Amino acid sequence: NISFNGTVSAGAGSKGAERSLIVEAANGTVTFNDQVGGSLVASRDPFETRSWSSYAGNQDTNPWAVDVTASRINLYADVTTFETQTYNGPAWVGNNGSNGNTRLLVSLDPAITFTDTIDDVDGSHTLIAKAISADGSQEPSYDFQGDIGSQRALAGFFAEAGRQDVSANVADIDISDLTRENPDLFTGTGTISGNIITTGDLGLIARDIVFDPVEGRDLVTLDHGGLLTITTGLPAPGQPVSDAQIESFNKLNRIER
Repeated sequence: NISFNGTVSAGAGSKGAERSLIVEAANGTVTFNDQVGGSLVASRDPFETRSWSSYAGNQDTNPWAVDVTASRINLYADVTTFETQTYNGPAWVGNNGSNGNTRLLVSLDPAITFTDTIDDVDGSHTLIAKAISADGSQEPSYDFQGDIGSQRALAGFFAEAGRQDVSANVADIDISDLTRENPDLFTGTGTISGNIITTGDLGLIARDIVFDPVEGRDLVTLDHGGLLTITTGLPAPGQPVSDAQIESFNKLNRIER
């Protein structure tokens, strides 16, 4: 087993050095009990991230990438990276007793991938995963390959991919209709392959959201107790809607508790 019980910093110049964190415990548990990379949270209650202007230009502290492989991954803290986050193994969402019930994963220049299931340790936590392109030069993405909440539902789940709104807070995306019509401003791909169960709100944002059921299933089921919000790109006036997005939505099954 491997446990990180204090903060994890990649040090000065970590972005330019592409300094990454790789953790492997194939037969054990990896636990993150404190902040990995820079903290982006301005307020825990209500939950809010820092302003983008206070973060822009940061080159330090965040790992370039985080790659974790384990038979169990305990996400009890927030993780910020400059590049990819990859979690290979069943993940459990919790807290360390002082950092609140919202877990924030942010990849800035960006991709977030979970290859296995995600569950809540006690049903009280919200997971927010954001893959954000700082300047639009990268194609952000998230990919959730396993069921979410099948053993114990999350209180809330949000997955977002897009371009940073520089007039707002860190990892905020402009979802106005005019922006959503512009593929240069509203970017990113989200892939959901497993079913998702939440007792509260569930939200997905990306220009293209692909519902790709795991082998043996025809549909992806979103079972939510609160508000469901799915935000994708829009056609500009006079342009046809996306046939691929329609086909993806046809693989979606919704259950409202």
